[in-house]
Amino acid sequence: MEPWLFWIITTIHVVPLFVSKWFITLDGPVHLYGARLVKDLLLNEPFISKFFHLNPYPDPYWFGQAFSAVLMVFIPAWMVEKLVWGSCIIGLAWSFRFFIGTIAPERKWATLLITPFLLSHTIWMGYQNFCLSFPLMFVAIALVMRGLHGSRIHVSLLALVLLALYFAHLSTFFVTIAVIASVIVWLAIVKDSADPKQLRRVVVALGVSAILPLLFTVLYFSHVPSAEVSSTRIEPLELVSMIWSGRVFNGFGLVGEHVVCAGIALTFCLFGIAAMIFRFKQYGRQVLRTDSWLLVSLAGLVAYFILPDAMAGGFNTSARLLLFAMLFLCCWLVVSPAPNMLLVIIMVIIVPLDLYHLKIQSEGSAGLGKECDEFLSLSPALRDGMVLLPLNYSSNWLHSNFSNYYGVFDDHVVVMDNFIATTQFGPVQWRDGMSPLDGVGDHTVSNNPCVLLNAYAQGTKEQTNAVLTWKRESAQVDSCYTDVGRQLDVDFIEGAASPFRDAILYLRK
Repeated sequence: MEPWLFWIITTIHVVPLFVSKWFITLDGPVHLYGARLVKDLLLNEPFISKFFHLNPYPDPYWFGQAFSAVLMVFIPAWMVEKLVWGSCIIGLAWSFRFFIGTIAPERKWATLLITPFLLSHTIWMGYQNFCLSFPLMFVAIALVMRGLHGSRIHVSLLALVLLALYFAHLSTFFVTIAVIASVIVWLAIVKDSADPKQLRRVVVALGVSAILPLLFTVLYFSHVPSAEVSSTRIEPLELVSMIWSGRVFNGFGLVGEHVVCAGIALTFCLFGIAAMIFRFKQYGRQVLRTDSWLLVSLAGLVAYFILPDAMAGGFNTSARLLLFAMLFLCCWLVVSPAPNMLLVIIMVIIVPLDLYHLKIQSEGSAGLGKECDEFLSLSPALRDGMVLLPLNYSSNWLHSNFSNYYGVFDDHVVVMDNFIATTQFGPVQWRDGMSPLDGVGDHTVSNNPCVLLNAYAQGTKEQTNAVLTWKRESAQVDSCYTDVGRQLDVDFIEGAASPFRDAILYLRK
């Protein structure tokens, strides 16, 4: 009965993916368009090849776009999007259950505690590779733990998982290696917890399995210089607030979402403290095998308070570290010596809160889907070989990358806004001199952009032959707004408008 309940509740979590044609996240459209570019470049599509090239290095962050590009050969982009994000959700649930079944099979019934993490903050941010890395992380740790428990460790399988993890997300790869190393050291310390010969065999197997991704890591850091980004720190009080308010679970910030996310976070934290009190009352200073997962969670929490939120080109680090800490707190709660009744109480609180949160998320996703349908209603007016400049005037941060969807239809369209293509590690990169960041304006970072509509042709000899505005008619009028309107009047004509005129496509005269 329990497995059925687990998979029914898990499956319900994919409902937000199907309330509209497109599953709207912040960066999701960028990844989907990037995957389309990967497919076109692999097929040597001539128009796209004039603007982009594939990254020749085996850098991280390839996994999601490569996976999506392969799927796009067989199914349309909107289905690919659902399949990939569905893999993040179902994959995390399955891998967590597999992991718990490895280290504490008698507590497999408590794996429902993972449900609030299935549609976490990082899903709605569109951190596709990061979300895909979690199932790989739990599988890698579980494979090593099986070896530590005396089973044969499959080096080839572990090597494949670690390599996929490297290509998914480098940070999660580092965390996984650190967690595995910490657990091995802990088991070596705990009396009679592991056979020394078995420990040595596991260490050797791990070393062999990690050789290739570690070599790729060295190559990555040797050719990609650290971005010159000043470290940005979040104030300690705000960091504390992010914990109790359930920031890692809050995707939209909709009415009611703050309360339910805070309820989930406080339940985990308070019952985590209760489980720790029980552990020390029951066992005192005795060192337990399961303490390793508590220490991993606490280490993540310490890193959360110590490390900057932005460093070495990475952003939103604090929220990711908090997510790691909360995930391993969840792991420890399941395997801890806390009584079963305590876990039952936690689930009785957590699961209903999570299902109510899921209802809020589904409603929010449906609303975004309707806006996206309005935005994409102009797709029939686009033609193969167009260079499209999107100008976003919307104040909704989840609209920021809508324009990338215009690059995934049947026609080959270059969308002049794809931040991943501007990075040194992106799977797809702008060719030298073809980036729209060079002279066009601030359309990629501003919702009241100042742009020069003819500047791209001056530097690249490729004309911007279509401009798409979103929510412009309700935007604040200033000098930039007026100047863009003047340029549109001179060189463009209105080619199509969405039903409510929120999206207007201008074609070059």
